[in-house]
Amino acid sequence: MAKESEQDFRNMAKRLNLWCHKWSDLRICPKCGTKLFTSREDVPDESIIDYEIFIGSTPAWVECKGKPGHTLLPFAEISPKQRNFLTSWMLRDVWSFLFVTLGDGNAPKGRQAWLIPWYIYTQAEDHYGTARVSWPWKQQGVYPGFNQVFWEYELTWVKGGWTIPPTSPMLGYFPDILTLPSLYGADYGHTTDS
Repeated sequence: MAKESEQDFRNMAKRLNLWCHKWSDLRICPKCGTKLFTSREDVPDESIIDYEIFIGSTPAWVECKGKPGHTLLPFAEISPKQRNFLTSWMLRDVWSFLFVTLGDGNAPKGRQAWLIPWYIYTQAEDHYGTARVSWPWKQQGVYPGFNQVFWEYELTWVKGGWTIPPTSPMLGYFPDILTLPSLYGADYGHTTDS
């Protein structure tokens, strides 16, 4: 059964017309034919990273984290293999993202979500994470919360699901992310002569 955060991400991808697929073992990239990754040894039939997506024609990787009722994101929840995978693709100029949900209630008031570029997340973790083992959802003492550090990448709840708000920096990277055409709509594959 998929984690709630994975379901939330998959629903958002569908809403935004992002091609999105959860791989279970060794696969071939649909764009270039390259072998992508193998199964994790510790969990049969589960990939290292949750999703490969295409934002328009741009490939990206997304790892989803967060469990219902949890208000902390332990750093260790992102395994060394996942960190290496996301970083190695990022260093090859392929986008990598972390999708996180935190909260002890129902969205939107009791839960929040973020879609954060991996390089932004790792910079913040290096800066804020040196004296602790997890990110709190909200500020705890002198430690800023996830909601304060990543406020620019916070998603909004619209009609039963998360979406990217029009003020998000994601639109600077992907200007058409909110207006992508349907993947398999009535016009799919048809051209018109002018």
